[in-house]
Amino acid sequence: MNKIEEFHWKKLIIIFIISVLSFFIPLPVSQDAMIVFSILILAALLWVTETIPLFLTSLLVTILVVLFRVFTFKDAVLKFADPILVLFFGGFLIAKAMQDVSLDKRIAKQIGNKVRDDKYVLLALMLFTAFLSMWISNTATTVVMIPIALGVVHKYKKKMTNFSKASVLGIAYSANIGGIGTILGSPPNAITVSKLLEISSIHITFFQWMKMALPLVIILIPIAWLVLLKIFPFEDLKTSKKEKLEKLNKEQKLFLGVFLVTILLWITTSFHGLSSSLIALMSATFLFIIRLLRLSDLNKINYQILILFGGGLVLGSALFSSGLSKFFAESMANLLQNYSVFIVILGVAVFSVVLGALASNTATAAILIPVIIPLAAILNFSTSTLALISGIAVSLDFLLPVGTPPNAIAYSTGKVSIKDMLRAGIILTVISIIVLSLVARFLWL
Repeated sequence: MNKIEEFHWKKLIIIFIISVLSFFIPLPVSQDAMIVFSILILAALLWVTETIPLFLTSLLVTILVVLFRVFTFKDAVLKFADPILVLFFGGFLIAKAMQDVSLDKRIAKQIGNKVRDDKYVLLALMLFTAFLSMWISNTATTVVMIPIALGVVHKYKKKMTNFSKASVLGIAYSANIGGIGTILGSPPNAITVSKLLEISSIHITFFQWMKMALPLVIILIPIAWLVLLKIFPFEDLKTSKKEKLEKLNKEQKLFLGVFLVTILLWITTSFHGLSSSLIALMSATFLFIIRLLRLSDLNKINYQILILFGGGLVLGSALFSSGLSKFFAESMANLLQNYSVFIVILGVAVFSVVLGALASNTATAAILIPVIIPLAAILNFSTSTLALISGIAVSLDFLLPVGTPPNAIAYSTGKVSIKDMLRAGIILTVISIIVLSLVARFLWL
């Protein structure tokens, strides 16, 4: 056994000991709630430290919840296999089809040909990323757009120019921001909608979410662009030549047709009654039928994200059913009940972002939303509004790679350091919290 493996085993043992000891903390809750509390501590520490892969933590949570009889195995599986998982599965397949028909490469060429000022090249990349992230999940969008960004960056000889840093971070930031625009955009959105329906019987439609969240996207993308220009200033180097752009081929036209119809169906769910998950499945199935997707593409889907998401849903349900989320909510209510509406909104937003910075935004939402929903009732606050504030805030973490999948993907390119992420991320995160709080206070209430 090498030193790294030995260190991970030591860390794993310490985390397990801490989680067991947490069971004996004298909290005024039931024994079942204390069991869930210990599982929560275990999951949170494993997610934060990444001692084991994130998806393994989700599987471990599901197993422990069943072994300690918080849920039966059947109930745990039902909560794990939420219809929202189908929505993201379909979204990943749609993104893969886009790559297979080389539409991503075409977009890179088109941006380079149409926009000659490098500052506006960056803005164009960010705007398109944000738009795409609204429809095929921020993770899938980042996977599609990072190669496009790096393709645009290739004109520079230096690997660590400010333009390359701004481009890579711009893709991650705009994927996070665009991802809040629709239910499909990011797993925390889906968790929020799912838990509101499960716990409070509040149904948020695809269009309702979009109507509330789209103003945030419109406001934050230009702000993120300006922050990146300020932190990573670069000269406009007009060194690129126009690349010859072929006409759209038959496969690209077919994909665009299917994609546009899918978006139209998602936007009009309240009219035709089809669920967003079913629409995503129909779209992916049709892409297989017309052979824009192949069976081999199934092996290239990021199933780890789906497992992480499923385990987070199980943990969130356990928090609520055991009464632990009610205890947390009452504790938060005691801190916030004497403050103004804006301070309550700001407090929830800050708390959500801070937790999201310590673990993945999916895991944070799964833990936090079941706490926020009863908190709203205690504070006599709009349940859906407070849940949306928290569900969106966890995606507004631009600080560290662990916060969101787009952050992690951007960091993995090697174009940016942790220091680079923090320089721009701290400013953008603070601004985003303020913007979210103002929009929620004056547009949502």
